[in-house]
Amino acid sequence: GRASASAEAERNVRGVRLTRADLGWKSLLFAREQVAAAGVSALPSVLLEGQGMAVLRRPGSDAYVALDYGQSGGGHGHPDRLNVLFSTGAIRWLDDLGTASYVDPSLHWYRSTLAHNAPMVDGHSQWRVDGVLEAFDEQGDAGWVRASATIWPGVAVQRTLVVMPGYFVDEVRWRAGHDAVFCLPLHCDGTLSGQIKQVRAQYAGAGGPEDGAGFVTTDRAFRVAAAASVQLAAHHGTDEVRAFVRCQSPSIWYSLSGPGQPPGTGRRFHLIESRGAPVGVIRAVWAWSRDVESVEWTGDGPIVHHRGGVRHLHARAGDGWHVDVDSDGGWRTIELGGARPDDELAPHPEAELATPGSDAPPATASDVASVATVEPMMRGFHGLVLAPSRFAAPWWTDASPEERSRFAAYHLGEPTYRRSEQTWEEAGRPSARVAIAVAPRLLVVDVQVATPAPRFMPAGAVNPYDNEPADINGDGVQLYVRTVDDGGAWVLVPDDAGKAGVVRARPIAGWGNLRLSRVAWRRVREGYELRAEIALRQPLEVGSEFSLDVLVNETAPGRERRRGQLILSGPDGEFVYLRGDRHDPARLLHFTVVT
Repeated sequence: GRASASAEAERNVRGVRLTRADLGWKSLLFAREQVAAAGVSALPSVLLEGQGMAVLRRPGSDAYVALDYGQSGGGHGHPDRLNVLFSTGAIRWLDDLGTASYVDPSLHWYRSTLAHNAPMVDGHSQWRVDGVLEAFDEQGDAGWVRASATIWPGVAVQRTLVVMPGYFVDEVRWRAGHDAVFCLPLHCDGTLSGQIKQVRAQYAGAGGPEDGAGFVTTDRAFRVAAAASVQLAAHHGTDEVRAFVRCQSPSIWYSLSGPGQPPGTGRRFHLIESRGAPVGVIRAVWAWSRDVESVEWTGDGPIVHHRGGVRHLHARAGDGWHVDVDSDGGWRTIELGGARPDDELAPHPEAELATPGSDAPPATASDVASVATVEPMMRGFHGLVLAPSRFAAPWWTDASPEERSRFAAYHLGEPTYRRSEQTWEEAGRPSARVAIAVAPRLLVVDVQVATPAPRFMPAGAVNPYDNEPADINGDGVQLYVRTVDDGGAWVLVPDDAGKAGVVRARPIAGWGNLRLSRVAWRRVREGYELRAEIALRQPLEVGSEFSLDVLVNETAPGRERRRGQLILSGPDGEFVYLRGDRHDPARLLHFTVVT
């Protein structure tokens, strides 16, 4: 039980299974003897810019509408950029299901984009990326927020929420460099009606362990023509919410069942799937007030009809949003602004999207004729290493001193160590060297690790203690890459028991479709050397940019989990616990190809 576990203090002891009864009790000592009386006050709208969330409320209403757009890894670290939350009072109509037990396979479901009210492409969970706030404004009787994110290589999405008394408008726009399958989950259990036709179809998803499709069943499917109107009605006691939805392109609506909260329960929800459209728009009006009677659609936006003849005419207006209110008292106009200045915005994801490259074979190592330099603001490093030369040697350690000196090579030591209970000194001063080269269609990463007795996890190893993959708990390399049009990430573990030179490469879900053209390893006097060659879809030329990070897992005999990591981008002062194979894309180092 707890006496021999690390539940309250991290210790290098043999793992044991715990139950809820083994949780600590010390936090109870900080509780108040009596619960203080809670005052009732109306909460205003708020922009939590540091957290990346905008919350919009209306005076005199208990409605809560929020857009979670911000930093990847925020909250509980799920791939849920542009996620929408909506509740009235204690009723959560569009909810975030949170997470579940870290020792149950259903944790992969709660980590998927499909388990959120967030957009996804081609059935994949989003790659881990920060969103960008484009506008926020609050005017009492109306407020809005607009944000965007590149949720998949070459796929830019923009989401706008406009919150009015009794309803809100939700507009999702996307632009892709291919004929994308765009999906929008709506975690609201309601009845569908309108211009729908039931068909035989099953939601398939992409099949990745954290894409979520393996945890859901398809109850029904409906075909919807382009620009047709669909209504969703949900009830909770005497409360009702109605959604009026219109997708610009033909779509399939799936009624799905998946895990809910608390874990072990089921939950019905819907998913809109638009196939084969490189650009598209989904608009919805969510009404919690019975004063909202109907919604009429125009090319500019919805017209919301209220009982008594009042109309709200919505339209985009440049960087803002325009609402004309037509009532018995005449016309009035609401202009929502708050657009961010250009110098505060990241490059807009819709500005220019690359198209996939040709299927030309990747270059070989002998073709490498240019080099990468790295931006100076790096964690753990001081200065730059330039390498304007060829990288012709099969291994970096076999290269001549002249070749090495003109190569992008970095030493990983104490400043780059992410520790567990042992410091870098106590862990035996682990170290590694990372060398990087580029060719027009190839990125080469060579990692030399100094370790006297590397311990590689065998194929088929099982981790009985938590949901993290077993392969991270031994020696190996985690490699993360992003280019302008794609990305990829892998856990690379040498196969010590198999054929010489073989490396098991496990792709990490959510990072993209780049592939490894070659990966190999060998033992060297100091430890081992591993080399990965990544095939690129677009040629790298002078001025091209890419991002990369390398994490070296290290352990010691007698340990059941990894002892620490050497991180190219630096550890930022944190510990290695509960990291799994997850990595924040914002931490990747940015490289530029020079002559």
